Amino acid sequence: MEDARRSKQLRKFVQKLGLSETAPVDWALLDLALTHPSISAEANYQQLEFVGDAVVRLVASELLLETYPECPVGEFAAIRSVMVSDRTLA
Repeated sequence: MEDARRSKQLRKFVQKLGLSETAPVDWALLDLALTHPSISAEANYQQLEFVGDAVVRLVASELLLETYPECPVGEFAAIRSVMVSDRTLA
């Protein structure tokens, strides 16, 4: 994050979120999370979205396995797909 203007915008955004000035912030990661693919095809939020989607699927899988250990795997897959769908999470 080299652009001084962008840095100022990110700092203002963090302040609006109510985070303290001493809160540890990974500025490069925040910048990446807020960068649309139309701005940068190489570095944008899509990489983080990909990882985040995988984490949500993992958590849903663990929840199902812990809550319903007797349920067949095929049913888990169907239930998980509904749990992590855009419609459900929107």
